[in-house]
Formats: sequence, C-alpha cells, structure tokens
Amino acid sequence: MAKKPLRTLEDWKGKIIGIPGGKVLTNFTTALGASPEIVGSADAYSALEKGLIEGYNNPYSFRYHINCMR
Repeated sequence: MAKKPLRTLEDWKGKIIGIPGGKVLTNFTTALGASPEIVGSADAYSALEKGLIEGYNNPYSFRYHINCMR
C-alpha cells in the first residue's frame, strides 16, 4: 500500500515505509533502499494520510484479509 506505485528498486529509494516491526521486514525494507518506520496496522492509513509514511508493507494483514474473503 503506497501513495505512488513502487514498481522498481528506484521507486523504493529514500521512501519512508511503515512496517509492523520485526527484523525480517526491517532488513527487507532497508535492502530495497527505503527507511522502515514501525507503525501499527490500525494506524497505517492515517499515517499515510498525514504524510508520516509514504507506504506500508504488512504481508501478515494482507494474508489475513485474503483468508477472510474466502
């Protein structure tokens, strides 16, 4: 989830990306060239809206919502 599409590695560079936490997502986000910022899932939308973050990476909630739609 992001304000602008993140399709290439260049798109990720310098972006502040919210994550729910964890070493793997922190390392992954940093490896893409972005700066990880720990933000809870419940606060992700408002953080995007306020410009505190430029995107949010939460594969856990995505899987949860997909499973709920089945």
